[in-house]
Amino acid sequence: MDNATKSTIDTAEGIRRLHKIATRLHRSIRWALQRRGAMDAGNRAIGELNVSHGMLAYNILHSTLVRSLTIEVAAAFDWSEKRSITAQQKASIPSLVHHLRLPGVADRLLELSRQWSGLPVDQNEKDCRDALQRIEQRHSDCWTDPNFQDLLKRLREVRDYRLAHNLFDKDPGEMTYAQLFTLLDIAKSFAADGLLAVTGHGQDYAGVEREAARSANDLWGRALADGRLSDNQTVILPRHVDDER
Repeated sequence: MDNATKSTIDTAEGIRRLHKIATRLHRSIRWALQRRGAMDAGNRAIGELNVSHGMLAYNILHSTLVRSLTIEVAAAFDWSEKRSITAQQKASIPSLVHHLRLPGVADRLLELSRQWSGLPVDQNEKDCRDALQRIEQRHSDCWTDPNFQDLLKRLREVRDYRLAHNLFDKDPGEMTYAQLFTLLDIAKSFAADGLLAVTGHGQDYAGVEREAARSANDLWGRALADGRLSDNQTVILPRHVDDER
């Protein structure tokens, strides 16, 4: 951490930034989980019906979802080692952890948690403290795990190539489902605890993904069962409506 930059961020500014970081990270992960739900539903529908017609269009849609999800997950772990995290203005996990570690910030969040509504103040403070501890422990576990570091390196390679940052490098191919979903689940845990610690709001991410899968099941099932979409039928894939908390 850049000590000069660190000293310019007081507690109030750290809290203000954390609200933006935690909220934006939450929205990004929520949207990414919706995409995963839609992808899984499409794969199941294709496998169960064993269809061959229209596969070009399906593969185009599916590839778009995969690449979009890859970029979204990469953003959740994004930071540059060339600049102070404080100056990068990223709604990412490294930025979340960095700002939580600023002097006085965690203590102030615990104080603010006693103003949350819905539960006794002692329980609110405990929930906030537990969320902060989970974030710190998870960060320590992940960033010291060679397998996680390999996944992160692979993710950056794919992201940079797809965005043409490394135009002349060898095509790294796509992330496997297992790789991408492992990182998404890790990011989901950080996002949930970050939102809880900073705002006091819990989040049912499992419900978000189930709802997206139900909607996608309906779309893929109807389209594939009919064999085609009528000329006047408009297809709208599940969209995320931001929760303006």
